[in-house]
Amino acid sequence: MIYLSHLISDLEMSELFHTYPVGLETIEFSIASCLDDFTDTLRHYSKRIEQLNPAALSVHGPFLDLNPASYDSCIQAVTRERFEQAYAAAKALNATKIIYHSCFVPQINYYEGWVKQAVPFWKSFLEDKPDNISICMENVFDGFPVYIKEVIRQVDHPAFGICLDLGHAHAFSSIPVTQWVEELGPYIRHVHIHDNDGTKDSHLAIGDGTIAWDCVTDALQKKCPTADFTIENNSREDFITSLNFFR
Repeated sequence: MIYLSHLISDLEMSELFHTYPVGLETIEFSIASCLDDFTDTLRHYSKRIEQLNPAALSVHGPFLDLNPASYDSCIQAVTRERFEQAYAAAKALNATKIIYHSCFVPQINYYEGWVKQAVPFWKSFLEDKPDNISICMENVFDGFPVYIKEVIRQVDHPAFGICLDLGHAHAFSSIPVTQWVEELGPYIRHVHIHDNDGTKDSHLAIGDGTIAWDCVTDALQKKCPTADFTIENNSREDFITSLNFFR
């Protein structure tokens, strides 16, 4: 399944859904102010989804100012509260997946300590979660794929996997994107698709940056053929360019 991130207006999204049989990845429940007014946000967004009528739904969870691997129990508690709100939204909206950032920050987190802290957080978060909603951890500023894989491996929950963000890997890591795919392969359940020139997270259309898409798509087909994709572009025109690439 291909999803479109809800980064443009409802009218433009609706036009795309009428043309392409794709799903929607909502960012509504990644925003703190929306979670502060959770009940109203959920009610209003449910009505918007009915009007948009996407083929499927994925939820992007909150991430700003949060850290599941924090050494501060209060920070972990707030992170857990926000993550639970987003999960409740995914459940209420019949979403099939929810995406959470790893929240790893270079020069603040050390990789070994981050793994040590992240594993018990995710084990606790997942202990009451069934496997009907796939929970995926997304790389952002992570420099190396091995540490995300180690968290997934140690937590060992049937609902828990990886969302590989190709644009983030290209912009923030010196490891080639194809190597991220090779390393994480069987753990990848979802893929975020956008392009850039390797210097910043531009969210360009496929082909407008420097990612070697032919090599990357070959690797994805070999290593995680059942993974779903979310296109994350900032304009209707860029979404169409990226969708036509998949066609």
